[in-house]
Amino acid sequence: MNIFKSAKNHFRKWCYFDPFSGSGLFDLEIAGNKVKFPGSPLLSYSRHENFPFSEYYFADGKKSNVESLNTRMNSLFPGSDLNYRYSTFSNSVKYFDNLDRDDDSVLAIIDPPGHSQIPFEDIQQILEFPAVDMFLTVMTSGIHRNIELSESYDSITSFFGSEDWAHLGSGENIVQEYKSKLESIIGNKIQTISIDMPTQKLYDLFYISRNNTATKILNDIASKLNQITLNDLTSVISKQSPDVKTLFDYDGFNQEN
Repeated sequence: MNIFKSAKNHFRKWCYFDPFSGSGLFDLEIAGNKVKFPGSPLLSYSRHENFPFSEYYFADGKKSNVESLNTRMNSLFPGSDLNYRYSTFSNSVKYFDNLDRDDDSVLAIIDPPGHSQIPFEDIQQILEFPAVDMFLTVMTSGIHRNIELSESYDSITSFFGSEDWAHLGSGENIVQEYKSKLESIIGNKIQTISIDMPTQKLYDLFYISRNNTATKILNDIASKLNQITLNDLTSVISKQSPDVKTLFDYDGFNQEN
């Protein structure tokens, strides 16, 4: 967050955009055991006193997730006066229509459950906003598994933005070409953190920005992040601050959703 904090003083509003907020929790399997882990809405807002955004946009396309997130956030942060929207990604992108292209800045966290939820035209619309930084999760392994399935042709075409992916041969090649297309929109290199399993790549995390300083910083720490295992995550996050640590003690972690 220190990377983005300095940008706040240069804009009228500094906005946090999370259209795949989920329920606020997700499951991780560590040493054969499933553990609950706080998701992006809980982690971001737990630091709001030190790293406050002007406004937060939380949404999800699953109504039960929105209801669970609302309950958890109100329990953890009473009086926060946040809104949680039941919305598709395409509808969430309309949020940018209400922002000032000259005076507002956005940090976008795009973490979909798969490739079919993020049409290329919607990602392009976000990246055409002048002052936006984006973390984008691309499910490389899922794309690779689906490229031979006829029923997945349309969804991959929507994700890629054209039918040109069909001759690329592998999920890895498709994602690399997709990355190049996004780089042409922002006019800058995209930093990538690969999340790998022992036998295959699971997904790629893109950091997309026109801010060269932030991009260089992300590049410097990417190698360190790639060395973090799932076994390290709980201790790494919980030691960041007392506010974050309380998320692991929250009773709502016992709920299924």
